[in-house]
This record gives sequence, structure tokens and C-alpha cells, in this order.
Amino acid sequence: MKKFIILSFVAATVIFLGVSLSSSARLANNPNSNGQSFIHYQVNIHPDWKILHNSCPLVVSMTDGGRKVIGQPQLYHYGTNTYHFYETGPVSGTRVAIMMDAEVDQFDVCYAISLTHSESGTFNNGTTYIFNLFASAKDIFTLDNSAVKE
Repeated sequence: MKKFIILSFVAATVIFLGVSLSSSARLANNPNSNGQSFIHYQVNIHPDWKILHNSCPLVVSMTDGGRKVIGQPQLYHYGTNTYHFYETGPVSGTRVAIMMDAEVDQFDVCYAISLTHSESGTFNNGTTYIFNLFASAKDIFTLDNSAVKE
């Protein structure tokens, strides 16, 4: 009977932690509606023919200067070129938007994709910071990369 109680307690703990971790991962890219203000990072993808004709999965992610992931990395879907990440703040440092191949295998017949855009400074709650990932250098000079106040 004692073993059954201990195993039941351990199973309940594992289930509770699993539910808790999955719900916090779900909220990592979705701000909750309790009135709390978050830092909003908007990543805009400007694809070229390599991205549009790539047969391998691509991932969009946001990291800090130490390569710690902010929010949940998101799988790139063709036709969806805007991705959102949220963080509690304010924070100071570097934030890097990245788009790259999800899986790298030496036998893949994919185009190597690795796009980045980084910004440094203080990132404040209630502000949207826009990161543009350009696959083609000619498009870089056509957009303003400034923050937009919400």
C-alpha cells in the first residue's frame, strides 16, 4: 500500500509539472489578457526564391545576446511572413531575430538559409520592436526598421 501511495504521488507530480510546463510554453508567444504589458518583437520575413522554393522546414526564432531563446521558435509557413514573440521587461541587451533551416543533414537537397537581424539597447514594455529578415540585399534599403509604439 505504501508503494502505491508513493507511486501515485510521483505520477501526480509528473502530470502536474507536465501541464504546468506546457501551459507556460504556450504563453511564451501569446501575451495573456490580464492587463500586463509585454515587450513585443515582430519579425517580418522578406522571402526570395530560395526561401519560396526550399523543400526543407525553416524555423523563425528570437534570442538574446547569449543565444538564450525568447519565446517558442516557430515553424515558417509559406505565405505567412510575420511572426510575433513576447517577453516581460523592460530589458537591456541584444535581441536577435533568426530564420534558419530546422534540420541540417549533409544529405539534404535544400538551400542553406540563415538570416539574422539584431538590435541592441533597452527594450520597454508596451513597445513593438520590428525585425526585418531580408533574403535579398536589394530590399534592405526600402524599409524603416524603427520601433512602433502601441
